Amino acid sequence: MNAKKLKARFSVLSKLSFRHAKKKASVQTEDSRAKAAKEKEGIGFAESVNEIFREFKEEKLRKERFAVMGVGNDLKGDDGVGFYVVDRLRKKLGSDDFFMLIKTAMPEDHVREIKEFAPTLLIIVDAADFGKGTGSMKVINDYEISEAFISTHTTPLTIFLRLYNADQPVKSPVTMIGIQRRSNEFGQQMCGQVRKAGDAVVDIISGLYEKKLLGTMLESEIERRSSVMKRIGSRLKKK
Repeated sequence: MNAKKLKARFSVLSKLSFRHAKKKASVQTEDSRAKAAKEKEGIGFAESVNEIFREFKEEKLRKERFAVMGVGNDLKGDDGVGFYVVDRLRKKLGSDDFFMLIKTAMPEDHVREIKEFAPTLLIIVDAADFGKGTGSMKVINDYEISEAFISTHTTPLTIFLRLYNADQPVKSPVTMIGIQRRSNEFGQQMCGQVRKAGDAVVDIISGLYEKKLLGTMLESEIERRSSVMKRIGSRLKKK
């Protein structure tokens, strides 16, 4: 084969090789682009999911959380009003990630649980003796606790509050609602006046929670409702 023919054949082979290489490179480029697009899409999806979770977490932190602890013993007459309030709130509000409900005769057992929940406000409901008419409601101040709550619990509420506020730079808000008891004798039924007060507390807490006013208006509404109930009671006695 002369040099001229060899040169012509070489030229043809070179062109074929170039075309094959170009086509292969084009396919690889398309594959790379497709792979990059998929990776980008995957990254975008992951970022979207992370953003959703981040927003959910931030929203959960922004939204106020409340805990209601009913303290007492439902086998001892009016001392069961705290349990009664919690049971009724559970029926009215159902399951809610921002609302914790606890019934206990030993509040000190729930210190860690409540701290981890980190409520905006802890509400304690218990039968009390502050010298008013049966079924009266009152927001109990810190200095009144030892006298108002004749404790049927393992430890006084003052001990619970001390444990609850321990190791916290800022004192956690706590509202204690006392309902004047008539009897806490074992085996007695809760009296009508105390039950009615329990219903009022349930209505106040659930109503303010739904209106997003529980953290700001609970104490004033308890006092207002207590005054209304007192006036109604006085009128009924006069009749």
